[in-house]
Amino acid sequence: ASKRSAQNTFAAREQKNEVEQVNRTAAGQKAASAQRVSVADALSQAAEAPGAAAAVAGALQARKAISLVITDALPDPDAPASPPKKKKSKVILMLLEMVPVCGPIGLDRFYLGSTKTGLAKLTVCLCTCLVGGLVWGLIDAIIVILNSLFRKQSINSLGLEAEFDEDETEPAFYLACIAVVVQILCLCFCTGCRYMGSKQAPKEDTAIIGVPAGARLISSGR
Repeated sequence: ASKRSAQNTFAAREQKNEVEQVNRTAAGQKAASAQRVSVADALSQAAEAPGAAAAVAGALQARKAISLVITDALPDPDAPASPPKKKKSKVILMLLEMVPVCGPIGLDRFYLGSTKTGLAKLTVCLCTCLVGGLVWGLIDAIIVILNSLFRKQSINSLGLEAEFDEDETEPAFYLACIAVVVQILCLCFCTGCRYMGSKQAPKEDTAIIGVPAGARLISSGR
């Protein structure tokens, strides 16, 4: 009897579980159908609203335009890579800056490929009778010398744009040091010549002034 009662209890529990599962399935189906009906009603109401079709079409066009912009902004993986810039010789550039004539007429900028600024520099030099070219050339020389002293492998200042080989940074550094020493010596020489000239000028004047008047007359008569 106890065994039968246990079997009946187990069967009742199984039946109850099956009934609950069926009820849950029916409730889920009912909720899904109700959700579908609500979505369909919302779509129908949106379609019946004035200007809804135009709004949907505008949204689709905007989405298409945004996708096109994003596609254009992204790099094309199939596109060929741009060729690397050709490196210039920093030694040659320093030699051009050390030659007094090459800087003012813009040969340094022509060598780096800056044709427009090179022509502008040459025009300024010719129109100002070398004065503007000397000033511009001095500025470019200072930029290049400082770049060489700091051992940089590229330059990008005032239209001077180029990349250099790593092997030429040291030779360019020594050339820059030589250029600085030469400039200092030239400045000292010019200053000394000017000082000596200004010191000798008063002696000549006193010598002329100190000549007696009779001697002047005699010399003038001769």
